[in-house]
Amino acid sequence: MVYWFGLWHFYQAGEVQAVIANKININSGHQSGRLATAGTQASGFRLTFFIGLLGFVLFTLVGPTQAKAPADPAVAQFKQTWNLARAGRHAEFRLQMPASKQYLLYPYLQYEDYRSRRSTVPPAELAAFLQSHEGWAFSSGLRQAWLRGLGRKRQWSDLLQYAGSFQSIGDAETRCHQLNARIISKSQKSEKVDLIRDAGEMWRTGKSQHKACDPVFSWMNRHNHLNDKLVWQRLLLAFQAGNLNLANYLKRRLPKAEQAQVDALIQLWKNPGRGFAASRHWADNGKIREIILAALLKQARKNPDAALNYWHQVEHEFSWSERAKGKILYDIVLFSAVALDDDVLARFALMPDAAVDDKLLQWRLRTALNHQRWDELLISFDNMSASAKGEGRFRYWQAWALEQQGELEKANAVYKTLAREATFWGFLAADHLQQDYRICPLTPTVDPAEINRIASIPGVQRALELRKVGLDDFSGREWYRATVSLSKLDMRSAAALATDKGWPSRAILGLGKSGDRHYYDWRFPIAFEQHINRNANKHNLDPAWIYGLMRAESAMNPRAISPAKAYGLMQLLPGTAKHLSKRAGVKYTNRSKLLDPATNIAFGTAEMSKLLERYKGAPAYVTGAYNAGPGAVDRWLKQRPGKSVEAWLELMPYYETRDYIPRVMAFSTLYAWRLGTPVTRVSYRLRHAAAAASGASIARVSCAP
Repeated sequence: MVYWFGLWHFYQAGEVQAVIANKININSGHQSGRLATAGTQASGFRLTFFIGLLGFVLFTLVGPTQAKAPADPAVAQFKQTWNLARAGRHAEFRLQMPASKQYLLYPYLQYEDYRSRRSTVPPAELAAFLQSHEGWAFSSGLRQAWLRGLGRKRQWSDLLQYAGSFQSIGDAETRCHQLNARIISKSQKSEKVDLIRDAGEMWRTGKSQHKACDPVFSWMNRHNHLNDKLVWQRLLLAFQAGNLNLANYLKRRLPKAEQAQVDALIQLWKNPGRGFAASRHWADNGKIREIILAALLKQARKNPDAALNYWHQVEHEFSWSERAKGKILYDIVLFSAVALDDDVLARFALMPDAAVDDKLLQWRLRTALNHQRWDELLISFDNMSASAKGEGRFRYWQAWALEQQGELEKANAVYKTLAREATFWGFLAADHLQQDYRICPLTPTVDPAEINRIASIPGVQRALELRKVGLDDFSGREWYRATVSLSKLDMRSAAALATDKGWPSRAILGLGKSGDRHYYDWRFPIAFEQHINRNANKHNLDPAWIYGLMRAESAMNPRAISPAKAYGLMQLLPGTAKHLSKRAGVKYTNRSKLLDPATNIAFGTAEMSKLLERYKGAPAYVTGAYNAGPGAVDRWLKQRPGKSVEAWLELMPYYETRDYIPRVMAFSTLYAWRLGTPVTRVSYRLRHAAAAASGASIARVSCAP
């Protein structure tokens, strides 16, 4: 369950196959890093994730553990030794290590040994270990922590010898330690050019840097490398990041007259109404224009109507470039569409043709849908790129608009083509025509020799062995590193191997990359049936819906942990689970219990049941609330009254949820078929509990041409 949207997520980012969040908490020991992967989706869907994180919409999926008192004595010995380290009994741990010396995962014990005493290990020894295990999942985290430690202890010569190039260092603190080492080593004149360049790169950021960078910036200042131009560059970045504290600090490095200008810019940020009116009297230069532009863009996201008013105040007072004009108008129009402003169609006319792209056209189409301007909708569709036109959602609305205009023959032709696809929009088209659902499964055929070849890849071997010993984080990361560059055919073989090993999340990932979307047995595995059926009966829920939501949330991975710290198969936040104990019939003890399938499903289905009561039995709203939170869904229902469910979900501002609801509905349909239960039509499933479906609300499934 992901209630962590602070921004309007409507930017489309193609289907994500995998994103690495490659951090290991070296200081605490063991694993806090997560491998984020997103499983394959039904054709025509896309996923986003936040870095920002936001940003950054990314799930963290790590392989489910299979460790159950393994018969293999090597596995048992490794686990016993590893657990000594976990308990902090490092002396006993080191005594036990030699017993696993011939075991494949022995380097992981060496890693744990070096991790715990890295500050006292001779640098040459640790460097040799890292070099001989380059590419192992632990290597980058151990290397980063070790180098950071060298910098903190001011071991400058060792840091210079082993850190590598400035660009190869991943974190800001270690980069600045390396710069300090280069400064202290009194680099040759030819090397100082690179030093000044790299120090400038660390300076140019809109956030406060680590304190390790302070000596670097002091050196830049003493040697006249920190000029007013660099200060203004960082000021712009600070304003763009909304970091007014940093801007207030940086202004002190400027002449008095320019400090007053920065004060005025800060007031513009704090009080845009007064600030934009006053800005008409400011000097017209590049740095001032860039910061005013940043303020306008910020306002466009918050209040596009106000931003347009502010733009009119400054439009003719400054010599704006065509790029700047296009950018501010683009954001005003785009966010006006997202906010469903009444006059947004007129605002689209402000945009020069060259500045119009698919994203803008898609929101123009949604605006036309909102106002039932079918001519405008079709114009928007016709002007999209070929790839955008191929998306099921836009083809569906194209057919809908044609139908509303009375062009039934053209509309039905589009519906019929779309209805051949086993996707949410394909199922909706089939509903519209009252046709069978067309689901055409393929039997996976993979040469056993190819599976064995994939299984022989060292990283894959390590991944599978790590699952045996219960090191799920490392297991997932080893698998990713070993398979990320495989061809499509090899990814199919990897999916076969993962299926054979009972690792469905990796099979889903592999099929997503290979494009084998008709391997439904692998893409939609049936697992945890006992827990699902028990809770479905308890809460009167459709098991296929539970499966569909679970598949969308975690790709059937019981060990999944999201960047927002949502846990397990149904991605539950600990705070949510705490309030569900009575309804779930399970006492909440700690977040790690949410990685247990039985516990997670009990809490997740309890939340579905609770939301179903809130939204009077409408699964579309429940599914949306499970993803974005009931507050967001309540707000969207209030802002979009009287819309059909299909139009409502198309008009929502969060891309993540706008994609999530159709994905869950399609997955639920495919799971109903996989389970051999009646297949509820999607148009009915959106609005009603599937258990009530009968007659025309049940679809036949065939693979007829």
